[in-house]
Amino acid sequence: PIAAPALAVVGAIAAGHGPISDMAVSADGSRLVAAHFGADVVSVVDSATMSVAAAITDVPEPCRVTVADRAYVSSASDSDDAIVAVDPNTGKALAAKTVDMTAGGLAVSPAGDVLYVGRNGDEAVDIAAIDVETGATEVIEITAVPGASLDAVRLSADGTRLFAALTTAAGGSLAIVDTRSRVLQSTASVDGSIGDIAVVPNGRKVFVTGWDSELGGVVHVIDVAAARVVDTIAVGGLPTQLVAGRGGDAVFIV
Repeated sequence: PIAAPALAVVGAIAAGHGPISDMAVSADGSRLVAAHFGADVVSVVDSATMSVAAAITDVPEPCRVTVADRAYVSSASDSDDAIVAVDPNTGKALAAKTVDMTAGGLAVSPAGDVLYVGRNGDEAVDIAAIDVETGATEVIEITAVPGASLDAVRLSADGTRLFAALTTAAGGSLAIVDTRSRVLQSTASVDGSIGDIAVVPNGRKVFVTGWDSELGGVVHVIDVAAARVVDTIAVGGLPTQLVAGRGGDAVFIV
């Protein structure tokens, strides 16, 4: 049993384009951007009126979304993956940049000037740091282990640390990157793979979802400075997504 205040649903909307693979909200809360993977559509929702302000069509298999002043959506096709930039206020697609490998998780700096893209290749995985205005790309090396994958990517609130869910044949770990030097700083090993990541606002702890053979669904608490798991919380079921509250005193789990 969870003792918590009752929460009311203040509005609901059917975007009309089928299942949603990911969504993110603008910094001011006025726009919600949702990716409809199966319909090749990205919806922009006005959160005040709970209405679809715009629908960007012909975005092949949109999957991941992150938002700053612009929204960025990963898009897949038979030939190349790409990142599509969208103006959430006008609902217009602004530009697209091809990703040389399979695109994984996305994160954008608080200032909106650098986009981080997890990239998965056959022989290695890395993170591309892309200058939003110039398109210049700097590669942050993560691992050269064949068959590895890089999934969820999250930034600390101040943008100085980047956290990525890394999975290899040996198990899962949280990769911790210093965004100023753009170097992999450390990795924190976890039992099993990581599904999603939530960063406490002060950046000192990170929560990640996982699975334990005895406990079932769990959330691991990772101390960033020590780069190690300091607690494991059994939550039951299969945790899929989580987000840290702005005050840092609560984490919400699906």
